[in-house]
Amino acid sequence: MLPDLQTPEKLIEPLTLEHLDTFNFEASLIRELVVGGISQKFNLKRRDARLVASEFIEAFPHERVVFSETPWTPWFAGLADGTWIGLNPNKQRVWLLCVTDGD
Repeated sequence: MLPDLQTPEKLIEPLTLEHLDTFNFEASLIRELVVGGISQKFNLKRRDARLVASEFIEAFPHERVVFSETPWTPWFAGLADGTWIGLNPNKQRVWLLCVTDGD
């Protein structure tokens, strides 16, 4: 739980959303896991990152995924921010994955 990640009454910046197909969604997760932050990198090898991304996708079923680099709440540090939003209208579910680089 991230209590500081709250939706403000008015977004800091309007969200710019990019629709991702399944392949681009998986690739964006893998890239995030392999590359990491601006000054500090993760120690995951590409093969391990693919496994983690694949397991995430299976755990959170979706029909559509959109991505935004917009820092829409003060929780974001303003560097390497990202939000993935997964939508599953048939099950009436939404999931949210947010990353930021505060170091």
